[in-house]
Amino acid sequence: MISAILILNEVHSLTMADFNSHPNKIVKFFAPWCGHCRALAPVFHEISEQYTEGNLTFAEVDCVAEGRLCHRNNISGYPVVKLFLNGKIEEYQGARTKGPIITWLDSILKDQFEWKTMDECHEKNKFFGIEQYFVLETPDIDESVKEFVQFKGKTSICTVKAEERKFIAFRDGDKIVYDGNWTEPSLDQFAFENRHSFLPELTQEVYVDLAKKNVTCLVVDPKRHMDKVQQLRDNIKAMKKYEHFNIAWMNGTQWDKFVETFKPHTKEDYPMLLVINSKDDKQFWSRLLEDDDNIPEAIERLHNEIETQIEMPKPKDEL
Repeated sequence: MISAILILNEVHSLTMADFNSHPNKIVKFFAPWCGHCRALAPVFHEISEQYTEGNLTFAEVDCVAEGRLCHRNNISGYPVVKLFLNGKIEEYQGARTKGPIITWLDSILKDQFEWKTMDECHEKNKFFGIEQYFVLETPDIDESVKEFVQFKGKTSICTVKAEERKFIAFRDGDKIVYDGNWTEPSLDQFAFENRHSFLPELTQEVYVDLAKKNVTCLVVDPKRHMDKVQQLRDNIKAMKKYEHFNIAWMNGTQWDKFVETFKPHTKEDYPMLLVINSKDDKQFWSRLLEDDDNIPEAIERLHNEIETQIEMPKPKDEL
């Protein structure tokens, strides 16, 4: 059983002297002063304890102490995660959370399209904390997977033997069965719409996916307003669906300068709503929120005013 597997791997600190002594390794390049690096550290350590494929060494390099080594590996920002495997180097480009990193490793180290039972699929994803994943039910792997090769390394997909083909999304506990045409563009759209949580935290990687529609951000100070995020998460499935909007929450402390490019504010103005126009990311809508505002209702009101053009977008250059 997957849940019984626990390999306590040490995260090795590498230097110029011993970097090449570990041929197959996944390396986190970091700087001690980097906030994103500090956030990644426990995630990387947890993966090292749980991930057993490929007989990898999990390692890290302090780029302040080992500047020459980081320069040799073309490190210009932090953190950077690279996989060194059989003389080849792959750089990770996704979200810095456990599930996406494991999905990426699986796509390189093992055959993503191998038979599993439905129970094995659920247990594996639960073990690694992956709450958004897909199941392809099919009678024949070779005939069915060609439409899904594009998802390799981007999302978790299990292949389960069945008499008929089905593509199923499991998203925050919900089971969503694809009922469209079995064509690559339609399957791609379904996967795109269901690969994130119903209320993801907005990161650069998540924004790229969500920005095909207007992106509605609940901007909060995490030290003061996570109850607002939870209120929205608890109610988001019941909210009225608007075709042209995706919703996420944003860490306003971390992304304060980004928010400032749209709307002059202080951190005391949080929580607030910021909607970035998908047709022109230099245009936006916004709302300041009161402490007693019902967040789902406030979002629905703003979406309705945008849809009916009661509320027009503001260009950045007016501010």
